[in-house]
Amino acid sequence: MFPNAKGSELFSVLATIDPASQAVGTAATGWISAGNHHNLLALIQSGALGTGATLDAKLQQAQDASGTGAKDLTGKAITQLTQAASGSAKQALINLRPDDLDVANGYPTLVYTPIDEERVIALDGPNPLKRSRVQVDAYARTLVACEQLQDQVLSALLADINTVADVRMGLTDFDPQAGIYRISVDFTYYR
Repeated sequence: MFPNAKGSELFSVLATIDPASQAVGTAATGWISAGNHHNLLALIQSGALGTGATLDAKLQQAQDASGTGAKDLTGKAITQLTQAASGSAKQALINLRPDDLDVANGYPTLVYTPIDEERVIALDGPNPLKRSRVQVDAYARTLVACEQLQDQVLSALLADINTVADVRMGLTDFDPQAGIYRISVDFTYYR
């Protein structure tokens, strides 16, 4: 979609569990807001597993940064790595997209859709500046939560991008069957 983008412009490290000799028990990152991201990838690296050791990894979602209503995400776990089955020094990936999240039960989400990207042409020819247009749909159980998500998106864009040229409210919608609000906003910015 963005052929000239650097990997560091497209990917961010949001949390880590640093390498260590882990005793029997649980190691976890803190809760991460997915509000400014449209895809997530968990990279699990096993290192050297001790005799009889096992490694399990899974993704969970919660309703807020303190872990309220935490629950496992269906299908978002690795196959257990074991020392007995040569699980040492292995890698596993877990991909997460917005449609993998449970938004129907109080878990807000965003869907980011790139619409258009073009180079700006000036009177003196091509310019390194690009104009991008994206649509961001926020889904939540309350209209206030939708508005807060969209405010976070705008704040992130303003902090990361040189110029936001246009912000248009696409629509505000409510699905009475699902009990979900949606706010769709178009953003045009220059980079």
